[in-house]
Amino acid sequence: MGSQLGKTHQLSAGSLREAKREMESSGMMNESLNEIFQCAEEHFAKEPDCVKNNAKMTLHWNGKSLGGYQLA
Repeated sequence: MGSQLGKTHQLSAGSLREAKREMESSGMMNESLNEIFQCAEEHFAKEPDCVKNNAKMTLHWNGKSLGGYQLA
């Protein structure tokens, strides 16, 4: 995932955790963003498999890029 800047990635519990860790390690995580990630993880886990298997994510935030995610 780390080499595909600006691409849409398969959404999974693992990819959410990976994105959250990357933001934490880069110092970009704040309280409200952390709450958003927690909410996404909690609700994604409750989705039926047909939704989980087809979910995608692209992160956008302040025009900055982080790892394999486009943050705009």
